[in-house]
Amino acid sequence: MTELLGLPGSGKTQLCLQLCASVQIPKELGGLDAEALYIDTNTHFTLSRFREILSATLLKCQSILGKPLQMTEDEALRKLHYVDAFGLEKFCAFMYRLPRFIAEHPKVKLIAIDSIAYPFKDGISTKQRTGLLFRQMAELQKTAIEHQIAVRHVLLSLLFLSYKLIQFTKYIILKFAYLKLKKKFGTDIVTFNF
Repeated sequence: MTELLGLPGSGKTQLCLQLCASVQIPKELGGLDAEALYIDTNTHFTLSRFREILSATLLKCQSILGKPLQMTEDEALRKLHYVDAFGLEKFCAFMYRLPRFIAEHPKVKLIAIDSIAYPFKDGISTKQRTGLLFRQMAELQKTAIEHQIAVRHVLLSLLFLSYKLIQFTKYIILKFAYLKLKKKFGTDIVTFNF
């Protein structure tokens, strides 16, 4: 299981799309000749962009092999299973059905979730969000291990940035308290590790 972090526009979705195309590389080129599952929670998936990436991947494979591939672009497109999971309810409902989906599609060897944290950003408490998110990630890990599937998910960079902002705010508050104590007592009687 791999988590991709980054600011908006840094290429996380692009990397997920590239991996979905790469999982289809034929075995004779060292690939998996497998299928991918793309779970879209925030509408970043565009079929036209995936077609471009897939087409380039297939052309590269043909040029390396020196002969036409046994599959067409349309056949390769059918090897990508796209799931619209916008909203917390749709996402959790699909995740509940994921083991059955994998059993019905045993050639799936990559699951890309863009973004795993996005459905959890609004409408629930931090405690609920954390519990649900960790439960989903634990189930994903279990599925990945049982079926030997690579899982790539984009963690919403907003959560990462929020965490960093909270850490920075704590630092400022502690530094302020330290300086007040130092001014009052005139020495370094209290030590903080920053």
